[in-house]
Amino acid sequence: MAQEAWACRPVLAEDSAGVAGLALEIWHEYYGALLSHRQIVYMVEKFQSPTAIADQIAQQGYEYYLMQAGGDNVGYLAVKAEGGKLFLSKLYVLKAQRGHGYASRAMAFFDASVP
Repeated sequence: MAQEAWACRPVLAEDSAGVAGLALEIWHEYYGALLSHRQIVYMVEKFQSPTAIADQIAQQGYEYYLMQAGGDNVGYLAVKAEGGKLFLSKLYVLKAQRGHGYASRAMAFFDASVP
């Protein structure tokens, strides 16, 4: 795992545009071979736009978190408490940042945070 400072912090209202930007970049990296540019833009706009993220947080009970390494955003995730369990809805890491153990760190973070 990388040794730089790592954090998993809650997404604030002012972070939603940054998360949407990460989503667009990551979706193109990951789904670009499967979906057209137009379809990716549509999906991100529908489900991961700043407005969609704000609605999921305010109205649907989701909690978004930014994963940061060395002060840079490297990915994000979303969780939702359901029936005494924590449902992982999204876990995305930038292509250049994969393989550094950030997803494992995020899982350990939530494992330690949930009673």
